[in-house]
Amino acid sequence: MKADLAPGSPACLAQPPDAAEETRSLLALTAAEARYRGVLEAAADAIFLVDAGGSILLANSSAERMFGYRPGSLSGLCIDLLVPEAKRAAHGEHRARFDAQPRHGSRRLTHLAGQRRDGSVFPAEISLSYINEASGTIVTCAVRDVSERDRQALALRRLNASLRLIHDCNAALVRAGSESEMIAGHR
Repeated sequence: MKADLAPGSPACLAQPPDAAEETRSLLALTAAEARYRGVLEAAADAIFLVDAGGSILLANSSAERMFGYRPGSLSGLCIDLLVPEAKRAAHGEHRARFDAQPRHGSRRLTHLAGQRRDGSVFPAEISLSYINEASGTIVTCAVRDVSERDRQALALRRLNASLRLIHDCNAALVRAGSESEMIAGHR
């Protein structure tokens, strides 16, 4: 974008009307693309655009970090590579079934897993949205690593179990103390 081609500038006004309109449209398109790229890159979740064949068309930097890939290296790969190996075949079948059905809105899937480039697996939640274009359906896939939340939930369950045990032991001690007092009182 050149400042001298900004709408209303002398250089822009000096162009024929069609060229000036084309320049304004190009500037607006460039600004819109930058805005949407900014939103995509600001997201903490991994975000992918995937075509009907499963090829990754676009991945944000959070996706690259979450799955352990270098910048730009996810584009063109099959999304199935990010699914744990034991579930890849089933994932491909699920994708084919979903692609064959008309759909609207979005879909949230929980209790899933992702696989990083190094082979490590992590618990994930995934949201899918569908964009119908003239060239076909594009799937927007947002992936959230829920490892920390799962660790916190496990710690909370363990803490609750410990508290129940302490409560039960305390109740038993109180009962034992009461029984001891009753026995001592009958002597």
